[in-house]
Amino acid sequence: MDILELLGFGCRTKLHECRALLRQANSIANAYMKAVRLKVEEIKKLTAQLNARNHDIAEAVATIQEQSHRLQELEANPCSPPKSKLELHYENKYPKRENGYYIARPLPTNKPDNMMRYDIRTFAQFGKDPIIKALVNNYSSYHSVFPYGKLNEGTDDEKAVKCLIWVQDHIIYESDKAQTGYNEYWFFPHETLELRHGDCEDGSILLKNMLLAAGIPDWKARLTSANVRSTGSWAGHCFVNYYSEEHDKWVLLDWCYYPNRKKVADRKPYKEENNYGDVKYSWDSEFVWSKDEHGI
Repeated sequence: MDILELLGFGCRTKLHECRALLRQANSIANAYMKAVRLKVEEIKKLTAQLNARNHDIAEAVATIQEQSHRLQELEANPCSPPKSKLELHYENKYPKRENGYYIARPLPTNKPDNMMRYDIRTFAQFGKDPIIKALVNNYSSYHSVFPYGKLNEGTDDEKAVKCLIWVQDHIIYESDKAQTGYNEYWFFPHETLELRHGDCEDGSILLKNMLLAAGIPDWKARLTSANVRSTGSWAGHCFVNYYSEEHDKWVLLDWCYYPNRKKVADRKPYKEENNYGDVKYSWDSEFVWSKDEHGI
């Protein structure tokens, strides 16, 4: 065998070895790619599962947030129980008026015509005011009508008179003109509570909201405008009319003009009060009633 044949044989041998190595490399590469494809499929499945779980988690979080929001709304505005027949009876006994606006207090300007019209129902919507709630929840005193106890303790009749006596004892009557220079200036209840003085509607508005804070239903206490007998003539007045379910009567809770500290059982029905005229209009936080078709 000459040198050329020897070289050819060697080249052919190396070529076979290279081809074998190439086939082996291809086989390894194919196996690796197959493994990679399997891993990619596994990763895709895991990713899909993770996305599905994330979606479920997101839905669960959204549901929890929605329920939390609804709970907060319910806490802020609890659903009222169905109205009783008695409440509906008195709600519809007298004409309700859409016009509940009254020129109650001025705007903070120096203009002479700066009086502002207010929906009077807003003055009866402070039953959840934290200052008023703290008063009826924490204040205790002893007086001759009821034994020692907080203003929000006892029956509705007891709470009504205890709150009335508190206003009688702690609020000094002073006319709007003397206090503010205006002929008409209604204070919100927390303002009267801070100032510790006011005229008839100021103390009555405070009393109404104290009754609400003490747990007395809104419909059982109406702010009322009527004339009152005054030295032989009649004058405009504001007070609270309270309905006693126990005694089935509306009674007067007047803190300033003809005040008394009687128990509800010992009070006359309002229609028998000779010093008070027919009701012009009355209201709570929800409705305004007036026999006058023009409202108030």
